[in-house]
Amino acid sequence: MAARPSRPISVAKLIVPLVTLVVALGALIYGATSTSTAVTSLNAALDAGTATATDVYGGQSIIVVYAAVLGAGILGVIVALAAIGVLAGVGGFRAPVQEEFVFDELDLIDDVDDLDEELAEKPVERTAERPAVAEAIAPAPVVAEPAADAPASDEPDADAPTQDAPTQDPSTPKA
Repeated sequence: MAARPSRPISVAKLIVPLVTLVVALGALIYGATSTSTAVTSLNAALDAGTATATDVYGGQSIIVVYAAVLGAGILGVIVALAAIGVLAGVGGFRAPVQEEFVFDELDLIDDVDDLDEELAEKPVERTAERPAVAEAIAPAPVVAEPAADAPASDEPDADAPTQDAPTQDPSTPKA
């Protein structure tokens, strides 16, 4: 069976890496800005000497969490770009191409097999509109026409019967 022309990959599968890239970029930006502000505020509190134990130990934990979000964003961008590269390599982003129809004998065989199965399942019904096959196919009448190429002559044909001599059927006895 000939393959129908289509995209190698569905549109829904093409959208997934792009959405992943956008989400990964959002996580990367959020992690980078949060880590930067947390480190800046911890340094300011330590320089001023007003930092408490909660600011120091809690601030470090918050920085680690924001750094994990930043790392997940970086990893997500790398994976999304790799997936987009693979899709571009297999032709997922190109437009579908109309292929010419190529006759395949297997298609014909499959169609005939399906036809045989369909005909075996449906009984043939005769109706008034559809005459039987024997009635529909009648022999054509034979019309003998004189040959156009035969020369016209005044002499009678030697093989042709004449009106003077009556013809007799050979199956009847002679009297």
